[in-house]
Amino acid sequence: MTRKILALATVAMLAGAVAAWADTSQEATKPASDQPQMAQAMTPPAELSKLAAWVGTWNAEQHVFATPMGPETRSKSKATFRWVMNGMHLEGTHDFVYNDKPMEGRSVWSFNPDTKEYQCVWMDGMSPMVMVYSGNFDANGNLVVKATYTYQGKPCNDAITYSFPTPDSYSMKYESDMASAGNMQPMLEENGTRAKAGAKEAMEKKGTPKKKG
Repeated sequence: MTRKILALATVAMLAGAVAAWADTSQEATKPASDQPQMAQAMTPPAELSKLAAWVGTWNAEQHVFATPMGPETRSKSKATFRWVMNGMHLEGTHDFVYNDKPMEGRSVWSFNPDTKEYQCVWMDGMSPMVMVYSGNFDANGNLVVKATYTYQGKPCNDAITYSFPTPDSYSMKYESDMASAGNMQPMLEENGTRAKAGAKEAMEKKGTPKKKG
């Protein structure tokens, strides 16, 4: 069985190499007019620059509301954001406390040019399920993302609102109807401040040249 797996892996590797060579050969024969379109497709969309203010490390206070799922709690959290994958995505690493236990989370923020929506993929150490949120900035400059999913066999809805009172602070409100039969209720509030206030690099998107002077 091991030899069979190795053999299949070798075939797959060779097939991939041949396909890559074929694609390269085809690219070389494409008209020059296609090249600017390809370069544009590989450039992060301008809309991502709105997330640039998140780059850096943040310290926050979390307030979990009392629900049938658990008691009210207050704790500290920390998050660090950085651009990844050629600046196409913003990755966040999150450390927080749940039921008096340290937890770890990951988020990846992106933008879908077709739907004109921001997207967030969230995963953590509390569940094997990945959450996918989507949304946009509202008229007040708040980023609102939502998700619909199934929890214990029932459809549920989440809404997360991020506001930015200053360049070095943010507020997050998480609401859900998970425990209230269709009625949205506050589940979590978080208020954070930048660990290094006024960090200029946090306001500059990857690949964007600094202004002179």
